[in-house]
Amino acid sequence: MCKKTDGYLTVEATIVLTTFLFFMMFLMNVGQIYQTQNYVLHGLLQTGKLLGFSSYDYQNISVAGFLTDIESNSLLDSGVSSRELEYSWRIGDYTEAVKTAFGYCAGLEPAKTDAVLKSFGLENGVAALDFSGTKKDGTDLLIQVKYRLNLPFAFFNIDHIDLKQQVKCGLWGN
Repeated sequence: MCKKTDGYLTVEATIVLTTFLFFMMFLMNVGQIYQTQNYVLHGLLQTGKLLGFSSYDYQNISVAGFLTDIESNSLLDSGVSSRELEYSWRIGDYTEAVKTAFGYCAGLEPAKTDAVLKSFGLENGVAALDFSGTKKDGTDLLIQVKYRLNLPFAFFNIDHIDLKQQVKCGLWGN
């Protein structure tokens, strides 16, 4: 004869296992978001630091000195092409200066930074970062980045999240 309690363990296990897996996938999404934001923030802080220090050099080096330094390419020791970076800075294209510096500051070389960002869920890597909100504000540089992060698990039809981060750094010699 069949007891009324047969099958309760199976039903409980199904409910608990489903809830546990749902919770673990949710935590993986949160971990992905945290890890990506942390990596991008570190890159922004290092970029701000580099540009803050470099702004002093750019202000105190004459155009003749700039042309001499382009030939020797010795303005920065971080691997950033001083030609591209200083040119962008001198013409006031701060967005381009930040783009140029970010690839080196976040991962030591643009290819590594690109690969890490792709592994985090940014389909186009560094190209997915939108620095259009970057501007110079008096003696400060406000670096702003927007990007879309693809989540590893879609919940309730949410498969991506739009993120925005910003850093304000002081410029030397301004």
